[in-house]
Amino acid sequence: MDGSARDGASLSQAGVRAPRLRDVGLATLAGLLALLLAAPGQFTDPFAFYDDFPILFDWWPLYFEKTLSEGRWVNFAWQYLVGPLDRHAAHVVVASAWAAICAILSAAVFRGDARPWRAMLGAVAMTLAPPFTALLPWANTLVPIILIVLAYAVVAVWAPARVAVAGFFVFAVLGVMSYTTSPFIMALALVLARDWRGWERAAGLVALVGAGIGFGILLIHLLNWQVHGVFGVELDPSRVGEGGVQSAVGATAQRATLDVIAPFLFVLLLMPPLLALAVVRARSLPVLALLGCGVGLLVLIMWSTGARTPLRGMVFVWLIHVALLALVARDAQARAVRGLALGMLAVSVVLGVLYWRHFLGLVAPSQQMTTAIAEALPEGAPILVYGGPHKVPGIRNLHVDDPSRDPSVDWSVALRLHALTGRQACVCNRISAAFEPVGYCPAAETRAACVASAAAALALVPGGEMPAIGSGAGGAVIVRFAD
Repeated sequence: MDGSARDGASLSQAGVRAPRLRDVGLATLAGLLALLLAAPGQFTDPFAFYDDFPILFDWWPLYFEKTLSEGRWVNFAWQYLVGPLDRHAAHVVVASAWAAICAILSAAVFRGDARPWRAMLGAVAMTLAPPFTALLPWANTLVPIILIVLAYAVVAVWAPARVAVAGFFVFAVLGVMSYTTSPFIMALALVLARDWRGWERAAGLVALVGAGIGFGILLIHLLNWQVHGVFGVELDPSRVGEGGVQSAVGATAQRATLDVIAPFLFVLLLMPPLLALAVVRARSLPVLALLGCGVGLLVLIMWSTGARTPLRGMVFVWLIHVALLALVARDAQARAVRGLALGMLAVSVVLGVLYWRHFLGLVAPSQQMTTAIAEALPEGAPILVYGGPHKVPGIRNLHVDDPSRDPSVDWSVALRLHALTGRQACVCNRISAAFEPVGYCPAAETRAACVASAAAALALVPGGEMPAIGSGAGGAVIVRFAD
């Protein structure tokens, strides 16, 4: 290792040299800049899924329901004790922390390399992970877990080895209680930072990850038993399909992803493990064991509960495959193989950009339409939405051929109008449906206004895709979509 590689590097207790802070900083800036260029709309006008709005509006009693349905006790504690961030601030925090996590992972692989552009390339490939497109719209939901993962990545890389290993158990338990697959990202940081290799390390890693996740799940069950009287979780009906795997494969977001990257699946999902096994077998075994452990857990959950495995839950798979390519690019003896791995990293960056553009193209019509509606609204409150926003082609882009998502699409429109105007909004034809999220229309007078304004709403005639806007009872504003 040359002198420049030793500058600013510190030795861990295990004797593995930590990456230079300069390299981590450059990789973080590269990843964040790539995200800004690939998805500028997520920073200027953030897109959010409907169930992130309860946090944005600080409706913590409504979010409390997720402790039973998803075990999100850490998220609930954060929401109750800390509260929400501004929607722009939340996206900046999550995106910046994500870029820093990816930079630490990549710099851990390329530590000591006198060419910082390699760590920057790996960080960009990780930051632009297509599954992250489905995570960022839950920015306020993600704030606690993204900070937990970032904190552990720092511990894994710069703390003494024993502290890093012991700390994983604590952080993994917290991670499971916030986002189930987050411990796999933490474990990846541990493996890469300590340069673990061989079957013994692989077996120890699987045991460590299993213990952390298992204890976290047990703690969720115990808390739900004490608070809700249920030993376990009661999955939301929208997350459960009739056929487990069939339901998961049929998820719209996953179909959209396959449409974009299907020609490259062989390159992305098969070549990196095979290449790593052939070239850097000992170093890749713990990483591959982590991949198998994570995918195995998701398959087990799908088959045992029928719960859908959304695209966002697979983000760790993308990170692992990029890490395998980085290991080959670092350690392969043949120059041609190192070049091949670096080329595949570059291809991953291109695919990441393409998918981000694809995703923004799906949400842009809805963003533009709701912005135009908000700007056209007269003074008055509350905003009463009638009709079926989910039937507007641009609005239902993300949920095509998925009628079960119609209620959430309608609520997304109303809640975005709330976010843009600061005035409470309600979907009047949804408040009595089985889907009814009571917290979204908590005031009795709002519900009364829906009834009192129904005749006036029916008299309005929408023009094309844009809704008709009028006045309702008691100063309310009517937004009338076609039925």
